[in-house]
Amino acid sequence: MAEFYEIHDSKLKKIAWDGDQAQITLSAVIIVADGEKMLRSGWQLIQLNLNQAIMTGDPVNSEVWLYEGTFVAETEDSHPEDRGDVCIAASLKHATGVHLHLFGHAEDANEYPTFDIRGQSMTLKTLSTVEWEII
Repeated sequence: MAEFYEIHDSKLKKIAWDGDQAQITLSAVIIVADGEKMLRSGWQLIQLNLNQAIMTGDPVNSEVWLYEGTFVAETEDSHPEDRGDVCIAASLKHATGVHLHLFGHAEDANEYPTFDIRGQSMTLKTLSTVEWEII
């Protein structure tokens, strides 16, 4: 069984910077699947902490509904069945050589920002329990 955070339809809550450290907070769609069959889905607040990070794209001051995105890492400690290009493995704790590309709609500003974020390393931290939806 695979468990992953789907970038599409997640909400970018904020990107905070402290020097070259980035904290990306997402209200992420979490999916549990058995092959092609989705068993359940829900929402979970997660934080991606990137070290030696750089970002291109226009910062916005409102939340962004993500229409698409990709996550690529040179190395990661997640379970292989949880991995994919358009998702982040729920079992991920640490990754190196990270590239995160996000595109979405900032409803408050009526803008369509694109973010390209790279980091030498990244950790994933859950900030809430999963709120499962009934399928």
